[in-house]
Amino acid sequence: MSGPLSPTPGTYDRPVLKVDIALVVVVLALVVTFLLARSTARWTARQVAVAAERVADVRGRLLPPGPRRDAVGLRAALEAEMRATRDMMRSAPQELVFRADAAALMHDLDEMAESLRGELAGIEAFRDSAQQRAALAVVRPQIEQLVETTYRARQTIVRTSAEDRDRQLQRLRAGVDQQAAALELYRNDGGQLSL
Repeated sequence: MSGPLSPTPGTYDRPVLKVDIALVVVVLALVVTFLLARSTARWTARQVAVAAERVADVRGRLLPPGPRRDAVGLRAALEAEMRATRDMMRSAPQELVFRADAAALMHDLDEMAESLRGELAGIEAFRDSAQQRAALAVVRPQIEQLVETTYRARQTIVRTSAEDRDRQLQRLRAGVDQQAAALELYRNDGGQLSL
């Protein structure tokens, strides 16, 4: 019996199915490999940043007291604060800090931090400690202000997340209370629904 809907011989051969399965397996393997590589790259970048902070901290402790040591310490504190802020901005709910755009805010903070890092590196390279002290007196308040600003941004993220969770919990509780009341009404009516 042959008709327009009857399969023709050879239409459903196994080699075509094997090729399709092989293609799916290859695509899945590539996707998994990509995700693992991306995860490994992010983990490695975080570990390198932490190691760099530790090296800077040890380096600062080994320097003799003075403006060079202060500059190294300020740079290490700035790096630690920027990393913590960047990590928290990535996890901000909908990437928003209250109503500010987290990406734009982080970009501005990074630009300011990069400028101050450059200043500190220049100050560290000064040979005259009097010039170092004079330069640090100008830059230190700016670094402290940037660190305070990033800290406030992180506090805002925490408070915003807590407020969002409170609202979600209140909605959930109201929904559960409504369901419990409906169940009680159903029980009191003898298990009969009426419209």
